[in-house]
Amino acid sequence: MKKQGIVVYGFPAIGKSTLCDDPKYAEKILDLESSNFQWVLSEEDSKLSVEQRKGIARQKNPDWPQNYFAAIKEAIKSYDFVFVAFQAIEFCRQENIDYWRIFPAMDCKDEYIERMRQTRQRARVFGKTSDKLGRVCKRLP
Repeated sequence: MKKQGIVVYGFPAIGKSTLCDDPKYAEKILDLESSNFQWVLSEEDSKLSVEQRKGIARQKNPDWPQNYFAAIKEAIKSYDFVFVAFQAIEFCRQENIDYWRIFPAMDCKDEYIERMRQTRQRARVFGKTSDKLGRVCKRLP
């Protein structure tokens, strides 16, 4: 019997997409993008990238977050690592699902802010995330 995969919450710009885009990990790692479950997407919207979808008018999926949690349970059967949104951590605790949380090191704050500046298309999202990074880095040992 295959061991269950590990759920991973990684802070924005930690390198999840870079790792998932590497073909040698395609069958081992899944980035389970929460917005695909959180919002009702039109056919046209579903063709846009996640970044392009930010800021467009959307309707909340009435099945959220249970649909996301069900997808996590299925994904850990097939993948070694499943990257998830922060909302999944409490679910993992309740369900006794192994999970990791990955945060940037305090001395790398400037590097992460620059990564966010380069990869985030919307300044508002970048601003919120970089503020959050500062708060997180202050709490880390």
